[in-house]
Parts: sequence; C-alpha cells; structure tokens
Amino acid sequence: MNKWEILETRHEYLLNNCQKSKYFKEVGFTTLYFWSFLDDLFILKHEYGIVIAEQITTHKNIEAGYYVLAIFATEEKFDMLISAASTLEINGEQMKGFYFLFEETAKAIYEILNTKKKIIVSGDFPKDYFYLSENFITFSGKKLQKKRNARNKFISMYGDKTVVKKINKETIPQISSFLKKKKEYSEKNQFGFLLNDFDSNVEFLKNIHLFKGEGSAYFINDECVGFSYGEFNGSYADIFIEKFNTFYKGLGAFISSDFVNRHYKDIKIVSREDDNGEKGLTLSKESYKPEYLKGRYGVIINYED
Repeated sequence: MNKWEILETRHEYLLNNCQKSKYFKEVGFTTLYFWSFLDDLFILKHEYGIVIAEQITTHKNIEAGYYVLAIFATEEKFDMLISAASTLEINGEQMKGFYFLFEETAKAIYEILNTKKKIIVSGDFPKDYFYLSENFITFSGKKLQKKRNARNKFISMYGDKTVVKKINKETIPQISSFLKKKKEYSEKNQFGFLLNDFDSNVEFLKNIHLFKGEGSAYFINDECVGFSYGEFNGSYADIFIEKFNTFYKGLGAFISSDFVNRHYKDIKIVSREDDNGEKGLTLSKESYKPEYLKGRYGVIINYED
C-alpha cells in the first residue's frame, strides 16, 4: 500500500494522534500545532504514519512546489515513511523535497534516503534566534540598555498595578477578549498577516490543557494586557507566543524579562523562534541581542538524474 490520504481536521488530528510520536522536527510540538492552521499546509496519512507537507510558492533558493515539513511514525516505521514521503504526490504534483531542517537532521534524512539523487543544499531561510536566559532576566550591559530602561520605566509607571496570573480556565476568557481586540485593531489597520495568528491563538487556548508548557497572563487594573507561553524541549526553552498591548510603553520588555525569570531562569538558552521573513519581527528579535542564530537546510530531491 502506497496510498496517501489528505486529512481535513488538521490541528485536531495532530492533538489526538501525534503528540507522542517520533518526528524529525527540532521545534516543539506546539509550534507544529500552530502551523497546522495555515492554508498551505497539508497533513497526509500513510500506512507507515503521518506526513506534514507545505506548499511553497515563492522563495529565492527553492523551486515552487510541495515540501515535507515533518514526519510522525513509530521507531520501526520511521525510515520507511521517510522513503515513502520522498516520492509522494499532492494534488497531482511531485513532492520536491524536505525543508526547514537544522543541519544535523538534514544529514540524517539524507543518509536514510541513501541515494545520489538526493542532495543537501543550504537555503536562505529565516533563522531561529537563541538567547542567554540570563540576559533576558537582567538586561545588563550597554547592548541591552534600551530594553532595561523600557522595562524599568514600565515598572515605575505600572508595577504596582500589574498582576501576573497563570493561564487557566479562569483567565482564558479575559485573554481571549484581549486577543479579540488585537484582531479588530489588525483588521482596521489591514494587518492581514496577523489575523490567522490570532485565530490560532484562541483555538490553542481552548486546548491548552493538552500541552505541557508554561504560560503567564498579565493584567493591569484587572484587564488582560498580554500573555506569553513557552515549553522546555530538553535542551532549551522555546518561547513561541508573546502578545501585549502596545499602548503600555515598555510592557513588551517587561513581559519578556518576567516570563523568562518566572519559568526558565535555570535554563541556559532561550529560543524565540524565527522571524518568518517579516521585517518588524526581525528588528524585534535582533533588538534583544541573540547569542546566536541557527541556520536551516533542506534536502532537495533531484528527479532528473
């Protein structure tokens, strides 16, 4: 059997079937869950397991087409599913290859495919940003002086009015209301690229009890003004949600610092994921002075040889 079935209920299926499976993505499962809300992402079922593929339309280093993003399988079926995925078709089009892999995983995939027709190429993809957690907690030194000043100014103006709470069934309605206001602002100002993000955040909050991470919600005068969520993946802390009300100057720096201090002060490295190619996100992530950026690679399949 070499039949692939495209699944419609993407994020629900991931939650119910894939959380405990082996897969080759280095990001946390929660990030994959968020990606499953994207319209150009497909979840395909095979007798060996599950493949997540994404349609890439424009990229300076990659031909437009379908690429495998993640694979879920049992230990004994993992290699077989990777080989099967190298020849799958979506909507009648041949899958182009594997992408969004850190170098060590790209090499492992290459060895499993084990043929000269598969080659590894470096791509100009968005890079993941990694920071020393200590720097987030202290904002010490000249490089982080602006962040330190912004956080301290927020504390001097709103510190006695700010309350931090756990994300739970009591605070989720208030967080959802905060997200709704953010979405309405984005619609009014035509920030279309943010709208799906807010919808997936609300859906995530409904299922937050199924995830293993840590979350904090921030309130001023009993109104939710931001929240953050992350998870420890065994080697570093991955902070993949941080939303805040930009009306309060310095709130972003305060949340970034407080969240790491509250949940990950004993973890050396913190990741704030990639910038998705957005200039605003790039500037924001660079302003926190990353310790290093981790590049990504792809296994591109050459069918013509």
